[in-house]
Amino acid sequence: MLAKEIKVSVYKILYEIIIPIIWSKCQHRLVRLVSDITNFFAVIAVTCFVAMVSRVSQAVRKLQRKF
Repeated sequence: MLAKEIKVSVYKILYEIIIPIIWSKCQHRLVRLVSDITNFFAVIAVTCFVAMVSRVSQAVRKLQRKF
């Protein structure tokens, strides 16, 4: 009976104290990872947009020279 109570109390400590602490730390890292990935794709999108604008402006300049 005592072993069963100890087992129950260990599970209770594990589920109520240890797992929430681990989850909160992992959740913080997960949010940070998602933020880093989002920033990475935002930088790629801005770079592509700048390259596209540069190409369009070059094409416009070429057309202006022809006419």
